[in-house]
Amino acid sequence: MPGRRQPAAPLPGSSRAKPHGRLVPTLPEHIDLLKDLPEELNKAYRSNVNRFLVHLEEQGQSWSQLVPAGSVAGARPAALEQAVNEGIRHYGLQANTRAALNQAFGFTLRSDAKIVRLALDLQEHKDLLKSLPEELDRRYRSYVNRFLAYLEEQGQSWSQLVPAGGGAGARPAALEQAINEGIRHHGLQPSTRAALNQAFGFKLQGDIQRAPDLQEHKDLLKNFPEELDQAYRSRANRFLVHLEEQGQSWSQLVPAGSGAGARPVALEQAVNEGIRHHGLQPSTRAALNQAFGFKLQSKAEKRG
Repeated sequence: MPGRRQPAAPLPGSSRAKPHGRLVPTLPEHIDLLKDLPEELNKAYRSNVNRFLVHLEEQGQSWSQLVPAGSVAGARPAALEQAVNEGIRHYGLQANTRAALNQAFGFTLRSDAKIVRLALDLQEHKDLLKSLPEELDRRYRSYVNRFLAYLEEQGQSWSQLVPAGGGAGARPAALEQAINEGIRHHGLQPSTRAALNQAFGFKLQGDIQRAPDLQEHKDLLKNFPEELDQAYRSRANRFLVHLEEQGQSWSQLVPAGSGAGARPVALEQAVNEGIRHHGLQPSTRAALNQAFGFKLQSKAEKRG
């Protein structure tokens, strides 16, 4: 394009040893992916996704080769994860590319076990680290840092999990769940919980799964398919508890007789709002789809 500004030269010692030949993807499927990114995705993450798609084309690959058709929120496509991790390790992709893809598509891609990401992207997380008590010991400080990086990898943020004004003595439910799941499923140190309690004066507790109170919700849990995995079972349980916290119930949102293939509008809205505003895991939608055979979609999928 005539007159287009060239990218700035890389800083000495940066991983971008030479400027990239192209700045935008050329494959129609990649161009369409960029158009369908969620509106709320921030500019830095949008740029990371763009650069990753260009990287795939430079490697002679495409998104559809790496991501199985029908992959929904909560998915963790193995070939995509490998491509991202190799791109970060060997081709100078930004370390937050993985977090960008997780946030954009609701995936749960993870880093190589050998690479523990500690750099933070979100300003609110950087500010939290700066404001940690001076007396907090170095090990606990490191656990808090790692937890915030983990949240970004999962496409989440502190403010989604901790209500404004949550101070000493508080026990934010969504934060507690995120920590316990991180410890149980994603390799966070068991003392992460103690570190956050010490840093912020919280009263977070160990993994005692909260159960719903309404009988209809208890009955739903009993009737889950046996093959539903433990993580999805936990997400569905948490969603039912969330409904009760909001003064709602399943029967208010799901018309009687809704079976496999249904897409109850009120339920879809409640799930998406819970993910966006109340700290529910992005894979909650996938868990409900798997448990009940529904076709719930994210806001981004609906727009596409």
